[in-house]
Amino acid sequence: MPPPLPLPIIFAHSSNMHMIPANEEIKERLLSLRQGAIIELKGFLVGVQMGGQWVWGSSLSRTDTGNWACEIVWVNELSVL
Repeated sequence: MPPPLPLPIIFAHSSNMHMIPANEEIKERLLSLRQGAIIELKGFLVGVQMGGQWVWGSSLSRTDTGNWACEIVWVNELSVL
C-alpha cells in the first residue's frame, strides 16, 4: 500500500529529532511521553562533541535525508497539549 502522501511531502514535514533534557524534570517528562502525544517544546539546536573523539551536529536543512539529517535539541521547556 503506498503512503497516503507523496514521499517528498512526508520528508519535508517530518523530522528525526534527538532530545537532550536541560534538567531532570524535563528528562522525566520526555521519558513519560507516549506515541501520538502532541507536544510543544522550546530549546536550542545544538552540536555535541566528546573530547575531540567525535562530533554530532544538527542538520540545518529541511531537504536533507539519510545519515546526519537529524536535529539535536537541548530542551528547556516541554508541554503536552
